[in-house]
Amino acid sequence: MSQVVKTIKGRKYTYEVKWDPQQKKQIWTYQGKVEKKIDHEKLKRELYSAIMRHARVQKKDRNNIMKAIQEVLAKYVYYYLKSNYFQNQKNRLCSGATQKAINISKLKKITFPLPPIDYQRKMIMTLERIEKIKQWREESDKLMNDYLKSIFWEIFGDPINNPKRWNIITLKEMCNEIVDCPHSTPRFSQVTTKYPCIRTSELKNGYIDWSSMKYLDEKEYGERVKRLIPYEGDIVYGREGTFGEAVIIPKDVKMSLGQRVMLFRPNKKLSTSEFLWSLIRSDAIYRQALRSTSGSTVGHVNIKDIIRFKGINPPGFIP
Repeated sequence: MSQVVKTIKGRKYTYEVKWDPQQKKQIWTYQGKVEKKIDHEKLKRELYSAIMRHARVQKKDRNNIMKAIQEVLAKYVYYYLKSNYFQNQKNRLCSGATQKAINISKLKKITFPLPPIDYQRKMIMTLERIEKIKQWREESDKLMNDYLKSIFWEIFGDPINNPKRWNIITLKEMCNEIVDCPHSTPRFSQVTTKYPCIRTSELKNGYIDWSSMKYLDEKEYGERVKRLIPYEGDIVYGREGTFGEAVIIPKDVKMSLGQRVMLFRPNKKLSTSEFLWSLIRSDAIYRQALRSTSGSTVGHVNIKDIIRFKGINPPGFIP
């Protein structure tokens, strides 16, 4: 297994590459974007040049502008542009039916809080620590994911070879409900509400990544749960893009399905939520998904194929 950085349209992306001996081919799994390092001084020079190009500035004021730029730390600007405060202002000013955009005149209307330089440094240090903790959490989640898979194998055996000779049934037989997401783009709220809308981007190593979660207002939530209201213990599965990830919906969350995901509700007489979650994320199900997409790890798995995927079905109590 190795990691490969691939450049696509000027952006760098990381993939995990491993050899599948059964299919006799490489399997590429998308890991994420490669973040660019920020050159603070270059950013300040470019900001100064942009102001000089687009604004009529008297010569006597140019030093004052450069001084003001120096009083804003580039990384503070970087974190501010990622903040909900900036994004909410920008979204209100964006226009366009399908592809939202904002012009320079509207961009100038966005307010920019400017605390003292020492306070900016403190904020940057705090946010950098938070990002580091988030990175550690992602790494620990990956380790926990590997550990849970090994526990699953130890208890139930390899679901592909089925050495313990458990019954084999389809996912459709194992569930009371299987529903696809609504085939429409959600109308997201500009503020955080009590109605999270989960997409494939929130499915990370078997758990929900709340940092990228989008939210709905009550009316839009009602529209998206008309077919089925997701409950605690339901499984959300990513079936498009980098498919194969799944999470369990936690308690007291009014979740709805975004795009490119589907929902499994286990039949409690045949499976617990935890077992179905582990099975859906196992190599046994993943390989069936790969076969249905002709071996592509970045594709589209049809729901009519998914419901026919087969897995082991041990009895409810194992001695």
